Amino acid sequence: MGMHVGLVASRTTVVELRQVFADIFSYLEKVNSADLATVDNLWRWMDTHRKFVSAAEWRPDNPGTEVIAFWQDGPWALFTDGSYVLPSDDERLATLSTRFPTVLSFIVESASGSAHFACFERGKCRRKIANTDREVAVEGDPLPEEAVIAIAHYYMDESERLARAFGLSSLEYGDGISTWKDFSAICAIDRTDYAPLKLGAPAPVEAAKQRKRWWKLW
Repeated sequence: MGMHVGLVASRTTVVELRQVFADIFSYLEKVNSADLATVDNLWRWMDTHRKFVSAAEWRPDNPGTEVIAFWQDGPWALFTDGSYVLPSDDERLATLSTRFPTVLSFIVESASGSAHFACFERGKCRRKIANTDREVAVEGDPLPEEAVIAIAHYYMDESERLARAFGLSSLEYGDGISTWKDFSAICAIDRTDYAPLKLGAPAPVEAAKQRKRWWKLW
């Protein structure tokens, strides 16, 4: 079974996270939003409002839209980004951790066999684990929660165990077992031209700083 997860968890409430989110990711232009009653309604709203546009197809009059979903899971407020760009933006996640005690980032993409975890506190990345092509790299000192996983084999199962060690119910919604609630979403436009970041093209430093592709992290 595959896993396609890109999410950020902060120890706060959804209301507070959305307020701070608007400040930190201010380059995103909100065009629509909704409060949803159930997770199924949330997924349907995401599917109907997302419009993917590749860097090659991007134009000022055709920027595409991305949907950012928010929900509460116990003491954690989370948001998910299907492009994996926001969960891989270390600079902004570090800034987010100056507003809330702890910020966690999880990316798992089974299609490419990759998994990524990062923990931010007080404006800095405290710990990072990255599995790319079965090569695991780490930064920072081990966290107590890592006692439940085998770092050398960090992937889907280890990501799920690590999330639960932090008190998250799951990285993916499960029938009848999740404590997820307070669902909401925003539909946003990113008008930055990322064509220079296409593979094979030189990437200007400033453009690279504005948006980091998750698969370029390692």
